[in-house]
Amino acid sequence: MDKAEVIKVLQKAISYIRENRKNDAIKQLHILQEDLERRIKEDDFDNEYDEYIVD
Repeated sequence: MDKAEVIKVLQKAISYIRENRKNDAIKQLHILQEDLERRIKEDDFDNEYDEYIVD
């Protein structure tokens, strides 16, 4: 999942929260959680996330 896809998922989740659609928002956030868990397990982070790393 690239940055644009992450932003789209977060925007959907925020929209669902505003519309009081809690279950739909949770589903969108689970998509992000699963992707992050996979990346951590596979150590699949590339330079696109370097800007977020603080030494």
